[in-house]
Amino acid sequence: MPSFVKSVGILITTCSALMLAVSLAGFFLVDFLPIRADSVGESPFYHQTLHHGKLISLLFTVLSLSSLLTGLFIARCKNWARVLGRAIALVYLTYIWHQALFIAGGTGVDIARGLLGSIPLLLLIGYLGRKEVKNHFGF
Repeated sequence: MPSFVKSVGILITTCSALMLAVSLAGFFLVDFLPIRADSVGESPFYHQTLHHGKLISLLFTVLSLSSLLTGLFIARCKNWARVLGRAIALVYLTYIWHQALFIAGGTGVDIARGLLGSIPLLLLIGYLGRKEVKNHFGF
């Protein structure tokens, strides 16, 4: 169990580092998106990216940094990190479904993406909530 908990922490840290890189890239690259009146009217996702890209990137940068620190401290078996990890996974889960249903349009493909994105988050929430894992964290 201890080595698996450490592996989960390392996996969270690695994924968070990738998300941080993408968020920072998005923050700087959103200014280079072409503004075309015809595409803005057709795609709510493109419209959202054009008008709220910097804010979304900044929020995801903060969320990615939080996830990164959480992963590091889950690997060190800190109970507060276990609780924070579940909360952050719930925030990501909420965002994925908001994106799939309201921003991207709620088509079958969007719902499939939502389901695929939800699986690892639900597994993480469930794993960090298991009694054996809680006991390992000294809860």
